Amino acid sequence: MKLALRLPTLLARTINTIVGRRDVHEDEAAEQDAANVNGSSPPTSDRRPVRKSTLRPTRRHHLRKETKYPIEFALSEGPPRAGICRDLSFHGLRIQTDDPAPLDVKVTVFIELIGIEGTTALSGVVRWSTGDAMGVELDPFGADVTHAIIRMIADDGDSLP
Repeated sequence: MKLALRLPTLLARTINTIVGRRDVHEDEAAEQDAANVNGSSPPTSDRRPVRKSTLRPTRRHHLRKETKYPIEFALSEGPPRAGICRDLSFHGLRIQTDDPAPLDVKVTVFIELIGIEGTTALSGVVRWSTGDAMGVELDPFGADVTHAIIRMIADDGDSLP
């Protein structure tokens, strides 16, 4: 019940932040275009530094949260490997690890979720991998795991479960 009351506020705040940042960038672009109408640019000392957006370009359709939850993951064979969940969403997560799994390999991620006692095993497939991280697309899971992930995404602090 508590989450249901906070979720609309969280979504509204996120949307307002995105719209505000977009407006600032459009205003800066319009000012720069107006200054360059006559073909010359203002002196170097008058230029403002280019402001980088904190928003990552994305085509994703689901809420996600940057995190730092310790996890373990395992391939079908071999011992579990340690990692840190750096990005969590309903459909996947980004795991920082010294030993990432190869592409298209089935993995089981062991994570403690808010509201679920003990460690939860989530199955998935590695969709991308670099030298120190990998992205795992999660297989469908039940309502209890969905509810726990919603609570973790909506959590304003980075408290561990």
